[in-house]
Amino acid sequence: MKRFNLLWIGLLVIGLSACLSDQEYSQEEVQQLMQAELDRRITNFKTVRAKRCREELLEQAVTLADSILLVESRASVKDPGRPARVERPELRRPKDSLPIAPLFRRDSLIPAPDTSLRRDTIGEAGNRKSETDSLNIQH
Repeated sequence: MKRFNLLWIGLLVIGLSACLSDQEYSQEEVQQLMQAELDRRITNFKTVRAKRCREELLEQAVTLADSILLVESRASVKDPGRPARVERPELRRPKDSLPIAPLFRRDSLIPAPDTSLRRDTIGEAGNRKSETDSLNIQH
């Protein structure tokens, strides 16, 4: 801890001795030095400000020129626009002299039940009576 305090005290002494100088300036010389520094800062500020303004002005000019060129190029191109709607063609009906009729008769689609394949019948007295079927086979 003592070393740390001694170090700070040493740095403080060295710093103070560096600030003290043997050369003394008169009040007029101090004013002249301050005015010279102020003039230097003002000219530096003006230079930086003028450079920044020039860059912004050039950026705006480029943007304006680009937009003008874009408008001119769009105006020079002939846009055909949307094509016109095509009209529907006239419906041509085929020349046919026959009247429209169904392909099948309604009763031909539902067949009648076939009773010819019945094998045998029961007689009146309950006796079985043999018959021939539609293939002429005796049962």
